[in-house]
Amino acid sequence: MATLTAQHAIASYLATVPDPTTVRAPAPEVLSASQVSTAAYRFSRPMVAAAAFAAVVVALLITVSVVSDSAYKHSIPTTPVQGLTIFAVFFVAAAAIERLLEPLASLLPDTSDLRAQAHAKTVAAGKALVEAPTASGEPLTDAANAISDASFATYWRTVGFWALATIIALIASACLHLYFLRAVGIATGPRALEVLATGLIIGSGTKPLHDLVGLISQASTTKS
Repeated sequence: MATLTAQHAIASYLATVPDPTTVRAPAPEVLSASQVSTAAYRFSRPMVAAAAFAAVVVALLITVSVVSDSAYKHSIPTTPVQGLTIFAVFFVAAAAIERLLEPLASLLPDTSDLRAQAHAKTVAAGKALVEAPTASGEPLTDAANAISDASFATYWRTVGFWALATIIALIASACLHLYFLRAVGIATGPRALEVLATGLIIGSGTKPLHDLVGLISQASTTKS
């Protein structure tokens, strides 16, 4: 849900005026009364998040069913691999996924046009409030809806990109037999759990992976 106040709309409009001092401010009662919120049910973010999680789970189940690993045995004690060389393959996988996602990201909706449209409608609403304070609040409502649309599109793109990166990482983990938890000495149960954890880790990119490996290395050094 997006809320747009008259003060914000007018401020956006004044930012486009060469000399704001020449603009007559609306009456105080207009500023206090003019506030518009979009309907809470206009878009459902939880539904988008649930769909993304469902897509990841379905991809996980299909991947572990199609790509097997006969050498994998769950619930066995493991010891951390010494040194950082073993993590090189995880960095390579994360970097490869990042490069692969660059062209695929263009397939997701671009939100820049929607953000620009929302800003333009906000400016127009501010102008309408300044020039005709007693007019209907339709411009303010249109601007609030445009802001809501742009915000939801940005959220959808973020969640969609996360799901895409995670699914690709899951497939890479299963096909290349990359098991991050075992590499750091954590015994896991079913292979699907290990593939999911590894997919989430390398799918997050090289920077978070680098930070995680650094923390693991620091903890190992402290214990020794």
